[in-house]
Amino acid sequence: MALFVPFVLAAALAIQAAPAPPAPDLRTEVAAVADMLFTGKNDPSLCKPVEARLARIEADPGLKDLPSPFQRVALLMVLACAKADSPTALSAATRLAPIAQDRGEILAANWVLLRDGERRRDTRTFIGAVGRLIDVDASVFADTDPRAFGWATERARGDTALTADLLTHLRAVPWRDAAGRDAVDNGWAQSLARIAVEGGDKTKALALLDRTTDPLALLDVAQDRRFEKIWPEMEAAGRFDWLKVQTIDLERWREARRRQPELLINVTSEIDALRALGRYDEALALGEDHVRRLKAGETFEDADDQRSWMLNSHAYTLSALGRYEDADRIMIEAEGKDGVSQRINRAELLIDAGQAARALKVLELGQGEAELGFRLDVARRGPRLRQGPVGRSGRSPRHGPVDGRALEGQWRRGDQGPGLRRAARRSRRALCPAAGRPGHPRRGAGGLPHGPPAAQRVRL
Repeated sequence: MALFVPFVLAAALAIQAAPAPPAPDLRTEVAAVADMLFTGKNDPSLCKPVEARLARIEADPGLKDLPSPFQRVALLMVLACAKADSPTALSAATRLAPIAQDRGEILAANWVLLRDGERRRDTRTFIGAVGRLIDVDASVFADTDPRAFGWATERARGDTALTADLLTHLRAVPWRDAAGRDAVDNGWAQSLARIAVEGGDKTKALALLDRTTDPLALLDVAQDRRFEKIWPEMEAAGRFDWLKVQTIDLERWREARRRQPELLINVTSEIDALRALGRYDEALALGEDHVRRLKAGETFEDADDQRSWMLNSHAYTLSALGRYEDADRIMIEAEGKDGVSQRINRAELLIDAGQAARALKVLELGQGEAELGFRLDVARRGPRLRQGPVGRSGRSPRHGPVDGRALEGQWRRGDQGPGLRRAARRSRRALCPAAGRPGHPRRGAGGLPHGPPAAQRVRL
């Protein structure tokens, strides 16, 4: 009953001027029920007295033969009064979507199709609905967590046209959230650029990457041979100057923290960027300051999702400085909602400290697939694991600054295959450790909204 319907005054007027229909009785019934429902009073209780009449209208085989205005108003009424996500709502939306003309009609029908596609994990239905919604109003997803579209991008990966359609539409959304804007300039731009360069369009690929600043996205471009044709241009433009790239990334997150000091995600990302540049003292000071503030009871808007990851990042700084016991203590505090990822990350730090047996005991606390897999990996590598801290002066080279050009050369000279893929993961972690670890979110999880923003809704 809470589905969305458009302003239908124009459609109601069109009914009066419509040519003689093939089913006069049905036309009269549609008009009569419309007069009862569309009163402008925004009263959902109006649906109850006409439920049986709407059911008969929808089931009438003559409905498809009525002029378009009649069909659209009838199906809109069914959508307005049907229970959300019900078979009745889905049937009406499926019939309305191909004939919808008004902006509100398109929104009403396609929100139902979008929810159905998401529920059934039907990529084509979902992406089609997303595109039609954005075409009619690009702001409908402006407040949505961009990760809500992740499952669709993953499933569409083998279909170039479908992937391009989804990502091109998503990049047209005026995202109000920093994560959305970041995806536009980095992850989604990188994916579309890969499609363009594989299609032989170097100019388009370079244009898509023009605003890409995320070190991991640029590192992927430098490592992925599918981008080989544009490497000279990227190199000449200084896009593979890793010190410059990482410094720009640091300033980006510092500015984000200045604008939104109430978000821990900005703190976490700044600590990661400082550590990637080898600026451990600054990373340590920032982490310790926020640990104190959390213990003092200061509240942060995203603390439910990001407190664990901020502590996680601080622990990696402590580990990089050889303070392994302090790092482990922080990792114990960091175990939150995503306990699997935190246990794996804690085990990694214990391995860095030369405590593989202790790492295995930590992993035994959980029985998830990821933990079991990591335990097997640790067991296989057991004889080769160091028994003391990694690296000179107590600093693990994994967390130190990266020689990007050497890395690039090693990648380009390497053989394709699983070994190279593992090397890529290791190098990604080196450049920005937290981003490459299992389960590390850039922001709190979120799903799709159940409908357009309130200002765009018209309810009975």
